[in-house]
Amino acid sequence: MISLRKTLVNPFSVVLIIAHLYPVQKSMSQEFAKDSIKFAIKIDSLKSTNDTLNLCRTYYKLGRLCDEWEKREPAYLYLNKALNLSSEINYSKATVTISNRLACLYSEEGLHDKALGIYDECVELLKGSGDTNRIPTILMNIGSEYEIMGNFEKAIKYKLQAIKMKEEMQDSSNIAFHYLFVGDVYKLSGNNKKWKHYLDIAYSLRNNEEYADKEAYCIIYENLALYSKDQNDIKNALAYYDTLYVNSIKSHYIKGIYRSLSGRAEILSKNNENYTALILAEESLQYIPEEQEVLIGHNNLLAELYLRNKDVQKANYYLRKNISKNELYKFPNSRLETYKLLYQVNKKMLKHRHALEWNEAYNNLSDSLSNLEMLKNTEELETKYRTEKKEQEIKQLSAENELKNQRIRFAIAVIIAILLAAGFTIFWLIIRRRKAKIEQEHLKQQLFRSQMNPHFIFNALGSIQNYLYKNQPKIAANYLGNFVSLTRSILINSAKESISLEEEIETLKNYIELEKMRMKEAFNYEISFDEDMETEFINIPPMLIQPFVENAIKHGLKDKKEGGQLRISFTDKKNLLEVQVTDNGIGIDNSKNKGRKGHKSMALSIFNQRIKIIRKQSKQIPLTKIEDLSSNGKQGTLVELSLPILN
Repeated sequence: MISLRKTLVNPFSVVLIIAHLYPVQKSMSQEFAKDSIKFAIKIDSLKSTNDTLNLCRTYYKLGRLCDEWEKREPAYLYLNKALNLSSEINYSKATVTISNRLACLYSEEGLHDKALGIYDECVELLKGSGDTNRIPTILMNIGSEYEIMGNFEKAIKYKLQAIKMKEEMQDSSNIAFHYLFVGDVYKLSGNNKKWKHYLDIAYSLRNNEEYADKEAYCIIYENLALYSKDQNDIKNALAYYDTLYVNSIKSHYIKGIYRSLSGRAEILSKNNENYTALILAEESLQYIPEEQEVLIGHNNLLAELYLRNKDVQKANYYLRKNISKNELYKFPNSRLETYKLLYQVNKKMLKHRHALEWNEAYNNLSDSLSNLEMLKNTEELETKYRTEKKEQEIKQLSAENELKNQRIRFAIAVIIAILLAAGFTIFWLIIRRRKAKIEQEHLKQQLFRSQMNPHFIFNALGSIQNYLYKNQPKIAANYLGNFVSLTRSILINSAKESISLEEEIETLKNYIELEKMRMKEAFNYEISFDEDMETEFINIPPMLIQPFVENAIKHGLKDKKEGGQLRISFTDKKNLLEVQVTDNGIGIDNSKNKGRKGHKSMALSIFNQRIKIIRKQSKQIPLTKIEDLSSNGKQGTLVELSLPILN
């Protein structure tokens, strides 16, 4: 760890970095300002050392931060600096991660050829390093690039190649998403039959959490609603949107909540239920994602609904918001709709000159898009000709098919009899799966309550208050910061399937600091890991280590007045993360013999239930080992556990 007191930081260098991040801005997010300045100072101090790896990581984190806050120019700058450093030290794992982020940026800017070039380099690099597990994800990204470019044939080719590779590697993790991605290409190409085929495959996998996570589960229902709407099956479309809404609320999937509300609004709008549609469209605003195409489309929807509800001023307000956006020119169809609505609004407001101008703009853009449509229609005519030729061949085979159909009917009758016999078994399996799902949700709720129990909160706040009474505000503020950080990380992490090891370590530090304060500095602690371990790139299930740390403090070190030691170490074992928690307390055997009843860790019981579920998916995880060190002539307790790495 670098001490700022001992490191000479060049203020001018830091100012240059910050100038890239805040060009001529009087106000900025306090959170972004705090994080970016921290990275800027760290970069300046690392430049005077030979620690290229840490400098690479810090540039990457700063570039990622800029990307998340949509500061594109500095994001390119710092990601490219990180990429150059990772290439310099031949660190292929980091090179692929940074390159993938850069390719996504280029894609968003419309530089698809440049993005494809980077993806191809990533595939070759992964093949050369033997890290083939990440190749399917890159192939999916390549397919998405071709999809955006309108080359559906290549898009399907790469996405099916990604699925085939995952199946060959027997990697079924979240594979439902991959089938949805293939279906999306067929949807855009107008092949509804194939779209439904891949949608049905994803739907059949939805109840297995290994095949479909919560986000995939919600998106499956969103696609079912879109397909039903496309087929004018309004009743089923609304039902699927209802299911999407309920599951998105449960999973805290904000995009799903928005899409369910806005989707229902669009359907009701087409059925002229304008008032109800407007209420839903307004309600969905609080969940709308910060994506310009979505924002522009939603403004058009609101403008149309307000126009139908005879509120012309409000309709004009949302259309003016669109006109003020430079991004409107990136989306010609949305722009066409905005022009058409502006014509209608100005006509209603008796602003005839403006209405005429918007009508002319609408016609000019419509003509431009029609020329493109003509080219597309020519291709469709060629396809239609080929289809008609195939239909003639089908008619010739129809007679033979009739005979086959008779045999099929008999087979269907036999199958129905078998299905009826198996019906009870299937019903029992469905009940069992639902029960398992409910139990898993209950476990997560229990985990959250165990991390944030009132006894712990009152103790922490009481200790902070004690420092305030002693007129020690700096110490109180420091611990209050730990308490806020711990609370925030528990709230966020309890809803996630996985978090980075870096985030897990930060949560443990905040928890231990609070317990250390409560016990009046009766113990010290140390958290160690290999110097080359990529803690920000290693993902693990959240909050599985804390129960053992809690037991070490509240059982092993409870009676220590001073000299207590707590050590936590992490070792990367390829697909597993080995964790050791050691204390020099009274030992687990003595703790049991004394029959301590002051504290019972509900979190440890929840850990055993959660690790049991995880072992079903990753059978190579060894059993957790708890050893009393007194048998080796030492003092204390050693806990060894292994967690799956979920990258």
